[in-house]
Amino acid sequence: MAPAPATLESLLDATAALMVEGGLPEATTARVAKRAGVAEGTIYRHFATKDALVEAVFARVWDRIGQDLEARLPPRTDPGARLRAFLPAALAAFGGHPEETALIQMEFLHLVGGQGGCPVAPGSARLVAILEEAIRLAQDAGLARRGLEPRTCASIIFHGVSKTWASRPPGEDPTRVITAMQAFVDAALLAL
Repeated sequence: MAPAPATLESLLDATAALMVEGGLPEATTARVAKRAGVAEGTIYRHFATKDALVEAVFARVWDRIGQDLEARLPPRTDPGARLRAFLPAALAAFGGHPEETALIQMEFLHLVGGQGGCPVAPGSARLVAILEEAIRLAQDAGLARRGLEPRTCASIIFHGVSKTWASRPPGEDPTRVITAMQAFVDAALLAL
């Protein structure tokens, strides 16, 4: 039997709110159930484990950011503009969702704690795919360097920009950082 959409949304909303308020430890199943207005056992009718619930929260966040990014980009029929707009559109999409961006940062910390190294959030694949498509379309139109593998470039750019943006020093002028990142992306990708 498929879970009731309202109950699922309620569980995801409650979990996300608790995580934003107090971090992952705050989102116990008892607190989630109370916040969602359901019995604690209801969680396990929809999610096999608490980790599955948390992963669903992260997936929903990435989906929302991806939808927002897609809506901000120029149409595919203008591949040059779409490629050049990716970075500012992605930053605006993240900036437009401060609570969800906090959850993405929490996901990264959760992944690092569980895996070590430098893990990649599964949900980021959608955003990398959007950039990969933009690179491929620009290459097909002769606007981006040929010979570069779009998937690899998209992954390097997306994850590199994400880490650079997240680790910029407090008080650093964000406009300067965005301008520098855009200049790098343009120099790396655009046809001369």
